Amino acid sequence: ENSGPTWPDAIPFPFTDPGATRWLAAATEAYSPERAKNICQVAGISTGNVYFQQGARGLWTSIAESAANQGKLRALFDYTVRDDSAAALFREWRS
Repeated sequence: ENSGPTWPDAIPFPFTDPGATRWLAAATEAYSPERAKNICQVAGISTGNVYFQQGARGLWTSIAESAANQGKLRALFDYTVRDDSAAALFREWRS
């Protein structure tokens, strides 16, 4: 059984990992700021330091950094990968 990538367990966010940056690009493309805020709530990520009125790339970079620093990147990754509404963008990680 493939347990998937190890980078979602990294602290801080592993910007040098190609898989992590591909996931970040997919999340950036997949989700509006409103949806991103909802996903953070579901994943248990505190977003007090996240400015949601910025561009998508900056927003998701901030979310990814916050999630990793809180030890919640795996929860965020798992949520996005299991989200059927964005399945095509996350197919690399879907089993």
